Formats: sequence, C-alpha cells, structure tokens
Amino acid sequence: CGYAKECIVQSEPSAKDFLNQFRCYFKRYGTPDHLEIYNSGSFLDDKQISPNSRIEIFRYLYKQGVWSVAIESRPEYIRRDNLTPLLAEYKGDLTVCIGLEVADDVALRKLRKGFSLKDVEKAQSLLKSMGLSSRAYILAGAPFTQSAVHQAIESVQYAKGLGFDEISLLAAYPMEGTQGYELWKKGEWRLLDLKEFNDIAMAARQIMPSIDVSCVGLMKFVKRSREPNIK
Repeated sequence: CGYAKECIVQSEPSAKDFLNQFRCYFKRYGTPDHLEIYNSGSFLDDKQISPNSRIEIFRYLYKQGVWSVAIESRPEYIRRDNLTPLLAEYKGDLTVCIGLEVADDVALRKLRKGFSLKDVEKAQSLLKSMGLSSRAYILAGAPFTQSAVHQAIESVQYAKGLGFDEISLLAAYPMEGTQGYELWKKGEWRLLDLKEFNDIAMAARQIMPSIDVSCVGLMKFVKRSREPNIK
C-alpha cells in the first residue's frame, strides 16, 4: 500500500487520540455490530500502533458492544504474544486479514513484499490454532505476474487450501509515488480491463462462492488517469 506516503501526521497518535476517532465516528454514525479497522498497514506492528493503544482500542470496542472486529497485518506480526493481550480484553469475534497478494514467492520478491509463502502459512496456522478467523487479500493483475488470470486463480486456490475463512479479490492498480506507478507510466505494467477482471472473478467464484471481489479502486484510477493533469 502507498497510503502512508499521503499521511500528514508527523507524531505518533496516543491511545487517547485513537479512541477519540472511534468516539467521533460512533457519535456520527452509531455503534456498529461489526467494525473493520483499515490502517493500510499492520495493526499488530508496534511501530504503527503501540501495544497499549491496541489494548485500549479493543477494551473500548468491547465495552461499546462491537461484537465483531477485523484488523489487517503482515504475517510476521501475527504472533501469539501480540494477539493474547487483545483477546484478554475482547470477547467478540476477531478476524485477522493478510495481504497475500499472489501465491508465488518469485512474484512476492519482485513486489518487495518482504515475506514468503511460508510466513503466510505459519501465520495462518497460528490463527487457526487460536480459533480466530482469517481473511486473505489477493491482487488480480498485479505487476510481475506471468498470467493475470492463471496467477489470480492459483492464488485463490492456495488461500482456500490454507483454510482462510474469507478471501477478497481486488483488481490491482498503482498509487502515485510507488514503484508500480512508475512501471505503469513507462508502459511496463498493463492494468486489467473490466472484462478481464470480471472473467477472473467468475472463475474465482467457482472455487469459493463467498469470495468478495472489487475493482472500484482500479476503475477510479483509470477514470482519473484520463484527466489532463495525469501524465
């Protein structure tokens, strides 16, 4: 994800800062039964969200009656010592989401993901042993993949085989300031068109009918890239 490049906050938010965000959201929209925390990074990484902040967040959510929570994390931060303190405060359903992207170690290295399939397998095994739900994010049409259709379908099969409870299939697109954006500008990465993505989605549903699919980000990027100020 390239969202961190757009962050304007220079100091680390405190637990109080995080809770104020939740309070403002709940006051405006009401308290949800299910909440997904998208920080476009790793919720379990101490450098992004401190252990104390994580505990305070989960304690608050449970007290507010949020009975289901989903968080995102890279596989190396999915550890028993990171999860146990949260489960001590929160008795609802917890889903941990992993950005697998593509089930191919060569492609993962080229994408500079910084982890291997063995890391994903280890994290998923721990989540299952702790009775926690899991979700895998898969990118369709990511750069450095030999065949967008074949690789995406293989990745869905791989994630299902590992026992992920949920799978999200997303159409890949670049963000400004990233390596992917430069590849796209140079014509070295061709994005999927809508028909190609729909074909992949249909094939993926044959493997896992409950799969969640989205190409919203790609479609927005394509529309924006056609504007005169995008080069």
